[in-house]
Amino acid sequence: MLETQKPLLVSFARLPSVPGWYVLALALLLSGWVGRSASAQTFKVLYTFCRQNGCKDGEHPQGGLAADKEGNLYGTAGGGNASHDGVLFKIGTKGTYSLLHTFGGGKTDGSGPDNASPVFDASGNLYGVTAYGGAGACSGRTTTGCGTVFKYSAVGTYSIVHSFKGSPNDGYGPDGGLVVDAKGNVYGTTMAGGIENSGCGNAGSCGTIFKISSEGDESVLYRFCSEEKCADGGEPTGGMQIDSEGNLYGTTAGGGTHLHGTVFKFSVSGGYKVLYDFCADADCTDGAGPEGSLALDSKGNLYGPTLTGGVACSSSSAEGCGTLFTITTADKGFSVLHSFGSLVTGIEPEGGVVVDASDNVFGTTAFGGAHEVYGTIFEYNKAKGFTLLHSFDGADGAGPYATLLDVKGVLYGTTDGLTDGPGTVFELTP
Repeated sequence: MLETQKPLLVSFARLPSVPGWYVLALALLLSGWVGRSASAQTFKVLYTFCRQNGCKDGEHPQGGLAADKEGNLYGTAGGGNASHDGVLFKIGTKGTYSLLHTFGGGKTDGSGPDNASPVFDASGNLYGVTAYGGAGACSGRTTTGCGTVFKYSAVGTYSIVHSFKGSPNDGYGPDGGLVVDAKGNVYGTTMAGGIENSGCGNAGSCGTIFKISSEGDESVLYRFCSEEKCADGGEPTGGMQIDSEGNLYGTTAGGGTHLHGTVFKFSVSGGYKVLYDFCADADCTDGAGPEGSLALDSKGNLYGPTLTGGVACSSSSAEGCGTLFTITTADKGFSVLHSFGSLVTGIEPEGGVVVDASDNVFGTTAFGGAHEVYGTIFEYNKAKGFTLLHSFDGADGAGPYATLLDVKGVLYGTTDGLTDGPGTVFELTP
């Protein structure tokens, strides 16, 4: 099996033993610093899930959001019916909640839509994925299906665009966000499917890159682990990025030369290319296991997080608690911008990052912060470096797993809620 990195539980037993007075003094100092950093921001919760009987409005959203031209937010969450197949929802500009679709699962509908971000095309149609469900036979998998691509049209009708069929001719389990090109074609990845018996942990297959044409036809563009020893990478769990020329960029959580993931580029004309293999440095100080989406700035630089790797992290038994990295689209100049080695400022950035109009980078960590376990929102500025913007406290959210959405300088996102609540949609103005 490929060595992939999964979210790690925070182990406070691994924190160093120091005198109690020192811990108290340090905690007070750090909490004061963190409080000043967070207080400079404008943060508010737009919606808290599970307000309707039986959580029919959804619970534990783990995917990102999309915004229409009027500024309304769209996303997905788990729950919504007795079998917890999930919901598609809308948050209006005044914070009002609307239930757009309750997923039914089985062969007639998708199930499990809560890990990926939806996307709009130029005509106002919304596309998204579910990890399970659909009519695909799924090549020996269970009857829950291989997942779907769905469409919520500009006039408010819901339909299944494609049901994945699994290996060897199709993908299985789309888990990352989608992107749309100028012609209305939709692109995404599946974490499994494609080549059989390739050594990956997900159903024995390493995933695919797929395309949904503007006419609704699906085709597989690339099958991961096509190269010997999976040197091309495997198990892409994050979404992709697309540039003005239609080139696609993404990450794989496993595979590569060092079996700790890759950054890749794919173009119809040039094919597939690995831009970087993680864990090339000793002790994986360059990062390992990238699971989130990439961001692209105005100069052609890519940014992204790795879930593990980086400097030593006392809260993890693996190689570090993650990094923020950059690399050019021309496969030059890879560097680590920040290592998430401190519990106080956030660890394990599971979601992707987003770049604003001034090329500032924003992202989240799944754990850490002033309250240690609930997660954070951070900014990276080339001049100022790393800044902690917000520490979640459980009441305002916990477990921000998804990529943030930037709408005219305002950030929007979701939190899973962990065991402290059913999850939230939030807004932050840096």
